[in-house]
Amino acid sequence: LQATGGWGALKVREVYDDALRLARETGRAAEIYPALWGRWLIAHASGEAALARELLAQLSEIALELANPDLLLQLDHAAGSTHCTDGEFSRAIDHARACRASYDLDSHRHQAMRYGGHDPCVCMTCVGALAQFIVGRAGQAGEWSDDAVTLAGRIEHAPSLAHAQIYRAELCQIRGKVEPSLALADSVLAIGIEKGLSHYVAWAKMSRGWALTRQGAVEQGVGETEEGLAALRRTGVRYHLPHRLGMRAQAYAAAGRNRKAIDAVDEALASVGETGERWYEAELLRIKAGLLGEAATADRGEEKSLLRQAIDVAALK
Repeated sequence: LQATGGWGALKVREVYDDALRLARETGRAAEIYPALWGRWLIAHASGEAALARELLAQLSEIALELANPDLLLQLDHAAGSTHCTDGEFSRAIDHARACRASYDLDSHRHQAMRYGGHDPCVCMTCVGALAQFIVGRAGQAGEWSDDAVTLAGRIEHAPSLAHAQIYRAELCQIRGKVEPSLALADSVLAIGIEKGLSHYVAWAKMSRGWALTRQGAVEQGVGETEEGLAALRRTGVRYHLPHRLGMRAQAYAAAGRNRKAIDAVDEALASVGETGERWYEAELLRIKAGLLGEAATADRGEEKSLLRQAIDVAALK
């Protein structure tokens, strides 16, 4: 259900609520943990940041009390992703390193079928690569991104491969690398269509749309971006939504539609507050400042104010 309907789908939420209720009736923490982890993922993916943090604290309590290596691995998985979206990059990197250190391919490759539908080490290596890049370690980010794609290929699990490739595509997008971003998005789209992976298809379409506008196919690119966003909204997945809405703003800017681009980046900034995801906030402020600077009636005062805000936000991370 997570693969086909998306992490935030209502049916997924209902099933995990039932699983958690039944697990709590057993009174066994080891039974509660996977259901609680799934409920954390739904909150995290749906932009319910406060609830996700509350559920993460419960996961931490169980995993540390039982000291079970498998549970601790998935605690690093959940904590690393939560801290990255919160903009706490050093903590995210620490959990990614812990996950990479404790992961064993033979022992842990099947955990994807119980936790989140994707491999924990692939995910944490991707998240760690993103966090490494944001804190200024581009070389380390590239190495970790390579590692994630390689590991996903060894596991031979389609959603995990799509996971690694979409993260790499979006890392390329953030760096302004158009051709590799497009090639990776094409690969994710093919996997997603073949396997019915709804939110990966949506993410891939948005990345493709951004890349196509950069290559001059502006109408096709804007169209694919909007198709991807509409598909994403149907899944209920809001994970990394501020970033993806920022890509949409850049697609409109590349198409020369400045007013639409400003409206799109305003929506992206609003989604920061709605979802609690702060990791891309500084860049959204910078993008908006650039759009205002290119407007026919440029407001230099607001442009400078936004750039100062971007610097202040980035300095807090």
